[in-house]
Amino acid sequence: MKRLFGFLLIALSTTSFAQDEFKLNYNDDKKVEYQGVVENEGVSQSDLFKKAIAWIENTKRSQTIDFKDEEVGKVIAKSQFSTIGKSNYYSNKEYHYNFECDVVLEFKDGKTRYTLENFKKKSSPGEPGSTLEYFIDNYKPEISSEKNRAKYAKMLDEIELAIQDQVWDLIDDIKKTFGPVKKDDW
Repeated sequence: MKRLFGFLLIALSTTSFAQDEFKLNYNDDKKVEYQGVVENEGVSQSDLFKKAIAWIENTKRSQTIDFKDEEVGKVIAKSQFSTIGKSNYYSNKEYHYNFECDVVLEFKDGKTRYTLENFKKKSSPGEPGSTLEYFIDNYKPEISSEKNRAKYAKMLDEIELAIQDQVWDLIDDIKKTFGPVKKDDW
């Protein structure tokens, strides 16, 4: 009976130290990063470059061009998005978290490689911000007891899921913009 009680005590104590279960996509350097290639045979590097500039300047999302070089076939844009998260599990007060990432587009004839990297949490425009990894590692609202730790881990999961959804929307937009052109065979 003592062993059973001891086992249950250990099992319950390990679950009370729960951390967030959802993880964004990390690279080998433990940085959040998303990368992929979109193929479009027959489209030149120059045309893909021009398409990228037009897409960045005319998209509904908040993006600015940070670097562009047509000879190299590379464009870097800053893309911004925001999420809403709670500051306290028991209140309805919400915080708007603003994030930014670099959208690196590299072109070869018939191919576009996209890399989403350098994710940062921004408190206000113009400030350098902190890395998303730092924000996640240091997301520790005041915890009054160990029982509440899992609740706060769930709050962090919700923020990460909101970021993930917006990243997937951005990647889908990239794939639609640079993906194969469908021919109308009506």
